[in-house]
Amino acid sequence: MDQTELAVLALLAIVEDERRKHHRILWTRQWIRQRDNGRGTIHMLHNELRLQDAVSFRNFARMDEDVFSKLLRVIGSDICRQDTNMRQSIKPSYRLAVTLRFLATGETFQSLGYATRIAPNTLSKIIPETLQSVLNNLENKCIKVMCTFHVFSTNWLR
Repeated sequence: MDQTELAVLALLAIVEDERRKHHRILWTRQWIRQRDNGRGTIHMLHNELRLQDAVSFRNFARMDEDVFSKLLRVIGSDICRQDTNMRQSIKPSYRLAVTLRFLATGETFQSLGYATRIAPNTLSKIIPETLQSVLNNLENKCIKVMCTFHVFSTNWLR
């Protein structure tokens, strides 16, 4: 290949790269932006089940509302994020609820995303962050964590 052909190929690659960059028009998909407009399971949990049906709230969250509220008070400051000019942050109560739902059901992030109107890539950050906060705040109070298999097997044999 001569220099002209290489220059044309490089130019085509640059144009294609720019076309792909401009293809992404939406920062957040329209259906996800409706999360705080009364749609999605997390909104239903907080605004309907919590107030009207304690048994269903417990079934959904796998804990009573007062336990949920206490846990949220303990970890809320760790999982709270600031709103930006581009979008509102996901509330700590939503973060905790979706994490509990993930633990209770084992659903994929994709499936949870449709139910909660939180993008799967966002869930992949929220859930580990929330679990780490629970561990950090409760490990000395009520969670016993075994560090290695040796420690586990030693304690198990006792």
